[in-house]
Amino acid sequence: KTTLTIFVLALWLRSSSQIAFVQKSISQSSSIPRSTNTITVELQPDQPIGQGSVITISGIFGSQTADGTVHIYDSGSVIFSSVASWSRQSGTIVLLVSAMQTLSNTSVTVFKFDLTNPSSAQDSSDQILISCSGAGSQCFPEPMSSAGTMPLRVIQALTFTSFTVAHSSSFPGSPNTVTAAFQAAAPLTSLFATHVHLEGFYGSPTPDTDALPLQLLSPPLPTCADPCPNATPPAFHFSPFDD
Repeated sequence: KTTLTIFVLALWLRSSSQIAFVQKSISQSSSIPRSTNTITVELQPDQPIGQGSVITISGIFGSQTADGTVHIYDSGSVIFSSVASWSRQSGTIVLLVSAMQTLSNTSVTVFKFDLTNPSSAQDSSDQILISCSGAGSQCFPEPMSSAGTMPLRVIQALTFTSFTVAHSSSFPGSPNTVTAAFQAAAPLTSLFATHVHLEGFYGSPTPDTDALPLQLLSPPLPTCADPCPNATPPAFHFSPFDD
């Protein structure tokens, strides 16, 4: 009887503790304060996780989204009936695998949900953890990875310390050179695919283009040996209807 009890216990521990995630990534869409931030999760366990099991992701701290349910969407949402439970204080989202559904171990399941970013800058959590439990499934907490930016990383909104714009001609139908001068409060870098938008140029008959010539007056472009990799003149998108 003792031997049988130990064997059954060992069998239960094996069946309920073996599951691990071979894919467990999480990323965010926005680092702007107070903005809606779409969180994308990609999961693939090494065993199927069946109905009634609970997937818990914790450590998503700082959101302004209140406690309650959040909408789950994208292709994997049906597995969780498109809804999950959210706790703001613990930064935890809890998902229940719905009846007749399984979290597959043969493909990556992708789902998304939206949170509201904090009102000020913050770094993401040191560790966002994923675990599972219930219905014979047991996953010990594992740190998640990110192919992009780990949530909730928020940077302070960039401001401009100076900005002026002028034009060269007020005559109807004449060519008009627009000169803009600005200085940002922090360096603008290509590292985060930074874009500068100038808006409000209504009424021009200039057609839409993604290659409007741009002349950089100051500071000058860096010099380089021939052939210069920056030899292509800079250009930018222009539309008289949305800009």
